[in-house]
Amino acid sequence: MFEKNILKNKVILVTGGGSGLGKSMAIRFADLGASLVIASRRKDVIADTTSLIRKTSKECLVKLMF
Repeated sequence: MFEKNILKNKVILVTGGGSGLGKSMAIRFADLGASLVIASRRKDVIADTTSLIRKTSKECLVKLMF
């Protein structure tokens, strides 16, 4: 539906990006070429999401919020 690199050179902040809708959106944004900043309160779930995104060779910065 979207061009493969439609979000190339864009940075997207996803809060709650470790699970659920946030995780799904973060992975899709990465697929479309975006670099990501993912914020979450739970270290275990955000680590999983980050590793999935980094496998696509996309830049992904993690911010834990307590």
